[in-house]
Amino acid sequence: MLLEKPVSISSSEIEELQRISLINNLSVCVDFEYRAVPLFLQTKKLIDENILGDIFLVKLDWLMGSRSDPKRSWNWYSLEEKGGGVIGALGTHAFDMLNWFFGEAINVSGKLATSIKKRPLPNSSDLNDVTSEDVCLANIEISNYSSNLIPCQVSLSSISKNGRGFSLEIYGSEGSLILKSENQKDYVHGFNLKYSNSENKIQNLTADSSFNFEKTWTDGRIAPVLRIQNLWAESIFNKTPIIPGLCEGLASHKVCEAIRESSKSGLNIKI
Repeated sequence: MLLEKPVSISSSEIEELQRISLINNLSVCVDFEYRAVPLFLQTKKLIDENILGDIFLVKLDWLMGSRSDPKRSWNWYSLEEKGGGVIGALGTHAFDMLNWFFGEAINVSGKLATSIKKRPLPNSSDLNDVTSEDVCLANIEISNYSSNLIPCQVSLSSISKNGRGFSLEIYGSEGSLILKSENQKDYVHGFNLKYSNSENKIQNLTADSSFNFEKTWTDGRIAPVLRIQNLWAESIFNKTPIIPGLCEGLASHKVCEAIRESSKSGLNIKI
């Protein structure tokens, strides 16, 4: 089974899917395609090689304009209860990246906002209420199983006209990495990676040849999704666990839920 994200509406439903898959010996994959993008794999490799030393700060901004037009029609994305909103669209990926790169989210605080509160119904001038968020600000503490927690600051938006796209900044005791893309039309093409060492010398990095795609398409999503599907097929044939799977989907969703809870209560939420 190959699942899109968000995997479900609640963590309890994902846990039920885990139970069902274990009972029936199913391989369930979640389409976190950024785990298959070459420069993301390169970033993961460099982090694992401890090129940055102790990580002091992580900042992830994902500022897109896909829903910045208030005339864009109302649909399921406009409803929080249907899993719509910027958390489901971008946050699920963002929180999975943080989990993959650094470790488990321990503490979360967040604020959600709905900037465009009404949208026109399809083929109509009538306006309908929007209940899903289009802006998310979050502070996350991540445990990488060392004595210190890593502070992460996350900003997500789907209503930023000419927003600066994706930017992941990682600052450590021995240097920094910046992975970014200003491409608003393609969620995968256009990334670049820069490394600054302890002497502040900046290098543009490329991905190891082993991470590159054999073939790419105009739509940048096709190649990484194909790579994820191939991993899924291998897990079925070899009867081995698949990553990313339901465990990764559950970890990401727990952060989404904690941010929603924090935004409503104003409290810091422990996961």
